[in-house]
Amino acid sequence: MNFKVQKNDIVDQISLVNIVSGLKSVGAAPAESSCLMFTPTTMSIYNFNEANAILVENIPITNVEGIDEVVDKGIMVNTKKLSSIIKSSGDEILVNVSQDKITIGEGKRKYELLLFSIGRKEVPEIKLFDQKIETKKIIKDLQHSLKITNSMDQASEWSGTLFGGNKLLSSNKTSVLCITSEFFKDAPDYLFSCDLFASCLKGNEEFFVGTDVENKSIVIRFGNVTLYKNKLVENFPKDSVLSYIEKAVGESEKSPKITLNVAEFSNKLQEIREIVEANDYQIEFKPDSISISNSNVDRGAEGSISLDVKSEASFEPVTAPFDYHHLNALCELFDGDIVCYVVLRNKKVTYLLVNTEKKVFFFVPKDA
Repeated sequence: MNFKVQKNDIVDQISLVNIVSGLKSVGAAPAESSCLMFTPTTMSIYNFNEANAILVENIPITNVEGIDEVVDKGIMVNTKKLSSIIKSSGDEILVNVSQDKITIGEGKRKYELLLFSIGRKEVPEIKLFDQKIETKKIIKDLQHSLKITNSMDQASEWSGTLFGGNKLLSSNKTSVLCITSEFFKDAPDYLFSCDLFASCLKGNEEFFVGTDVENKSIVIRFGNVTLYKNKLVENFPKDSVLSYIEKAVGESEKSPKITLNVAEFSNKLQEIREIVEANDYQIEFKPDSISISNSNVDRGAEGSISLDVKSEASFEPVTAPFDYHHLNALCELFDGDIVCYVVLRNKKVTYLLVNTEKKVFFFVPKDA
């Protein structure tokens, strides 16, 4: 089979497929190969594993010769290599497909890739909801939720992001993030990791949300691209987490609160991490300052650094160890000046909490 494809019709799409193929999602190995499927006038690309899938349809092809049974069933080819070849190609790309290889290009630039015998998986049928959503209104919320789900070593009953109504609710037992969002206001509850959507949704496009007909995957469709994210099967304890959030917010109202500048705190945190190279830090809270300290014997370094904060009331200094990833997540979730609540029980720090108009985020001390 021979055909031609215009670079502008495929380069962005194959780059997106390459992103999906490299995702290291919970419970799934990266899908290194993609299935190419053909009609007399179009090509489609399908990449899938146990967690994610992407389908790019209706890529126009011309000068088509010799669609045979092997090609008609679809061919499997290495996604990363195919993407690299297309990126380096000229405006019009000549492609030849034989029984065991695909040849891309001609003359001075020509590459051959072996075809794989991995079994083709049928593309799931989907059903889309009627509501359109603007990417710019949701992308930061998905990326912020990903900060929580990315810190999981494995799926658990608390893992993933639950969206339903107008909330994105994420938890991994040591931290909780609740975002009032415009993802899909009237949607039922769905439990998933945000990595696929946060990685692939960009720009100002609008998209539809839906599910596959078997209700196993959450689906997002924009243009000629469909993304499938398999739902997590664990029972997310929604009521428990919401109750926990309500209790935490209630306790915070009676707790010491300090106002700090996120950029300044982030700069101090990154400075000491670069020198000490540790993943946990002692944080001392005072009414007028925060100090960050650690001693890393293995690396032969220790240090302490502080920044000024403001507090409306005096309180006794308290110290607690915190994980770097939680502290860094706070810096990435918020900006400007924020009010941080130091929630205490029996004079010990139980968690740190930030409560804004759109987000509630709190996390516990290390080894709490």
